Amino acid sequence: KGLKGPKRPPTMRTLFDYFGKKPSPAKVTPKKETLRVGEEITPENKIPDDLKRKIAENKRLAIERLKTKKSQMERKSVISTQMKCIEEPSSSPAKDFDLTKSDKAKKAPQKASGHQSSGRKRRKRKQISYHEEDDEGLDMVEEEEEYIPDDNQEEEEDMCEGDDLVEDMEEELPTASKKRKRRSTATPQSDKKPRVVPSDSKFHEVSTLDHAINNPDSVELSHKRSAALLRAKCSLHRPVKDDTERVSAYKSWKFLDPKYRRDKNKKRPGDPNYDSNSVYIEEAYYKKMTPAERQYWRMKKDNMDFILFFKMGKFYELFDDDADIGARELGFNYMSGKRRHTGFPEGGFDKYASEFVKLGYKIARVEQMETPKELKERNKQRKARGQRVDPVVRREMLQVLTPGTVSDENLIGHEDANYTISLCEEKDIVGVCFVDTSRLRIFVGQFSDDHFRSRLRTLLAQLNPTEVVYPQGSLCKRTQLILRNDLKQKVGRNPLVPGLDFWDAETTWMQINDADYFKDKTSGFPEVLKMIRETNQSVASSALGGLLHYLRKVMIDAEQFSAGSFYHYQVSDPRYAHNMILDAQTLENLEILRNDEGGKKGSLLAHIDKTVTAFGKRLITEWLIRPLIRKSDINERLAAVDELMSRPEDARNIAIFLKRLPDLERLLVRIHVNSIASDRGAVMYENVNAKKIKQFLTALKGFGDAVRAIQSIDEPFESKTLHEITTVGKSFPDIEDTISRFDNSFDKSEAKDRGFIIPNKGVNKEYDAVEESLTSLKRGLDKFLRETRSRFGDRSIKYKHLGKERYQLEISCSTVKKKTKLLAQQLDVSRFFQEGEEVHRSRGTQDGRAAG
Repeated sequence: KGLKGPKRPPTMRTLFDYFGKKPSPAKVTPKKETLRVGEEITPENKIPDDLKRKIAENKRLAIERLKTKKSQMERKSVISTQMKCIEEPSSSPAKDFDLTKSDKAKKAPQKASGHQSSGRKRRKRKQISYHEEDDEGLDMVEEEEEYIPDDNQEEEEDMCEGDDLVEDMEEELPTASKKRKRRSTATPQSDKKPRVVPSDSKFHEVSTLDHAINNPDSVELSHKRSAALLRAKCSLHRPVKDDTERVSAYKSWKFLDPKYRRDKNKKRPGDPNYDSNSVYIEEAYYKKMTPAERQYWRMKKDNMDFILFFKMGKFYELFDDDADIGARELGFNYMSGKRRHTGFPEGGFDKYASEFVKLGYKIARVEQMETPKELKERNKQRKARGQRVDPVVRREMLQVLTPGTVSDENLIGHEDANYTISLCEEKDIVGVCFVDTSRLRIFVGQFSDDHFRSRLRTLLAQLNPTEVVYPQGSLCKRTQLILRNDLKQKVGRNPLVPGLDFWDAETTWMQINDADYFKDKTSGFPEVLKMIRETNQSVASSALGGLLHYLRKVMIDAEQFSAGSFYHYQVSDPRYAHNMILDAQTLENLEILRNDEGGKKGSLLAHIDKTVTAFGKRLITEWLIRPLIRKSDINERLAAVDELMSRPEDARNIAIFLKRLPDLERLLVRIHVNSIASDRGAVMYENVNAKKIKQFLTALKGFGDAVRAIQSIDEPFESKTLHEITTVGKSFPDIEDTISRFDNSFDKSEAKDRGFIIPNKGVNKEYDAVEESLTSLKRGLDKFLRETRSRFGDRSIKYKHLGKERYQLEISCSTVKKKTKLLAQQLDVSRFFQEGEEVHRSRGTQDGRAAG
């Protein structure tokens, strides 16, 4: 401001304006009158009347000039042309440019360039506040400007599906709330490069954002346009969102402050048994919270290491520290309110959960278990019994996703084995228990190790685990050093409190017996676990207890223990008696699996891995870790390779079929997990079964392709190994009849389109009986419709379905007046009489028709 130079034009601003702040209007202050020497000061000569009138007139003129200037700036199109230069590189719609509330309210919707120009419109979507839904003070937004997306944009379509939110949520509690404007959440930043405006454009001088930001004096920009350009540059070019100033304006709970924080056992940080995954909340804080806040923190206080996706209507909301992570990692915009919170629609769960998990975070999904209408009915019953009513809908934590325990291949993000290992030690005895949840394989055992923990290092090098569970403060310094240096930085580390969370042997077996995981297994208690308990392998049992506690916390203990296959881990495993054991130093120095940087490029595995299936990649990795050492085994494998090379046509046909196969090993686990129905009872606004049906159909097709691959072989192989795996009934199971039975049970194309299975007639007797009953009811309704048309003499009478109110008769008003007599009339209802029946007609219905 203090720089000398030519006078700037009225629209020119300084760098101060590029940060979105308007200069405060100059204050009109009256000029002080000086008194002559010796003149006495009196009330009359302080401010004369004519000077007062002049001051008032100057104020009035100054205010009028400011109002005129303001209205002129509001009429200008401040962004319409400039957005063409800056909006196309971003995947976010124009609403993501962080305009001020006044700009949004006063500026007419502008057409955006690129993908937003194809017939996109703005519309306002009302969204209730926490007060409206849950009678609480967590301020949600009531109105939001939203773009109606094109049909080919699946993600943005999800954002528009919240229009019915108010209808369901307003009925929950009628408490009024203060209206606040909600800012829409941002999508992850685009990788596209900024578009450069042609040189013949009249806006060539601002063709790049850097030029506009770095050279403000060379461009004539209005205040609003300058602020928009700066915010657009920030959203396009910065990898991490910086909302420090905005976040500091939000309130935060005192119990989250490191100075006052304690865990659930009231232990302070620094205590050897301090649990960083929990927080202690005094009852006084709960009294200050709204009902929904209390509901949220009762779940969050024991799961501080999870990001809670808290369901509010059709949206998942993130609060406080979780909101900061969403804004920092995925570019979510903060919503207005007293507390920090962000969110996204229900349809974006898979996308955003996958992004968080790949970044190493743990996700907990909290769902609504009842609708607002069901809450009303429940409260009526509670009130009748004299019980206290619930102010919020019932919610439960239904699913937890962590990098090491996910079973969905899309969330895992790679085809390698995905292990979580639990370990503990007692002097030189090391107990381990590790699981690959995507394949339902659990290994448990213990072994003696040297001072340098060579065997433990070898196991970690072979597994390359994604997460590690261990007792906090109970490992020796050498083991702690191995966990810190040998494992990758992104490996999840989960210290558990010994005894309380990381159980000893006695507590472990008691927990397994109480849970009764194996009641439905025909084989009963697994033989491996029997052997571990009978031989009193206490260190292995404790490692098993630590893993069981962690699986129970992430809510997958039942599915893993009830259906999982248990294996006894031994350093000298009899199954690999004829295999060489490569220790950690050999695997690292020879770069067998990974290079020095931890990647596969340049390693032996990357050089020889020519497999075309995901389960083939995992198998060849196991072969490299434990190479053959017996001459007969090596010759047999070489003979199989020679025969495949001598029969290129058969090898090519088999490879073609194998390339079509999905990851059947993991897909079968997903089908098992889906059968447990973790979403049962949750209020979902989308068809969540469509994805499950798609996975089931993919598995059926994959097994069919596998059978056809075997059938494509004209002549049997001479090699013992190839003959064994390509002969039905030996290593290859006979599943042709099972696949044929499923193919004839339902229409697969219809199931894929509709998202659910309709069995063919004769497949399921119970379903056939229900279908026959529905058909009989429909025949009765059709008969009643024909009788009504005959009675009124109007063939245009039809059934009308309005939401859940189905089969309502729609009769034209003219027919009702002609065939009936008017008995009574009110403001919105007319009552007619015909042969002992009353027909009610609602006024103001569309097209002159009424539902009677």
